Amino acid sequence: THSLQRVKKTENYLLSLPARHQELLVKYREHLQEIKQCIENNDEIIKLIIKDASHIFENVDPARAECDSVRQIFDGLF
Repeated sequence: THSLQRVKKTENYLLSLPARHQELLVKYREHLQEIKQCIENNDEIIKLIIKDASHIFENVDPARAECDSVRQIFDGLF
């Protein structure tokens, strides 16, 4: 994904820095690892959310469902 590529680019940049500078950025590198984990977790959640999206409205007649809703509301009023 784009987000993981962006984190990888930043990690590669960190590796290009002098060793002393890299030592100063240890916590930042740990933070990047946390960000990568969050991106991967979000990806899994999104996959779970959309896995059945193609079938969510299968066999549903919107006009019929709408009529039933209106009928229920109307019946409840009188």
